[in-house]
Amino acid sequence: MTTQRPTTLQYSDLIGRLVLDRSTADELGHVDQLWLDPGNYRVSGFTCKSGVLGHRRRSFHWSQIASLGADGILVQSAAVEPAKPDTIAAVIGHEVWTDAGSKAGVVKDYQIAMASGQVLSYLFVSNGWRAILDGLYALPPQAILSIGPKR
Repeated sequence: MTTQRPTTLQYSDLIGRLVLDRSTADELGHVDQLWLDPGNYRVSGFTCKSGVLGHRRRSFHWSQIASLGADGILVQSAAVEPAKPDTIAAVIGHEVWTDAGSKAGVVKDYQIAMASGQVLSYLFVSNGWRAILDGLYALPPQAILSIGPKR
């Protein structure tokens, strides 16, 4: 019997996940932040934190991921840690508005291709009219016109 490995995961699946060094199996911390590049619709890397109060932070490019397991992420450590890009965005909790000026909902998660870090869709919750349209909806990244500080 063969089991097929998933090819996608969600933002919520990665936050808090254990990060291990592939060559030493040392614990490096837990994923704290994903580096989402909204212009290219992809996650370019992530930051993990460790220590008693989470003061120690380490950064990794998506390409440094050796494997993504159900319980942790194995990474290839680099001699020099990558710097966090200036263009990253945090979209969880942002409002989604239509081009007609109506509020459609709030971003709750997003789906990512495991191999590339490409964002496949943003998942938003809608509070529809009289609860008729309530639910979780997928929005393709190409449908987004702009991203602001809260919307």
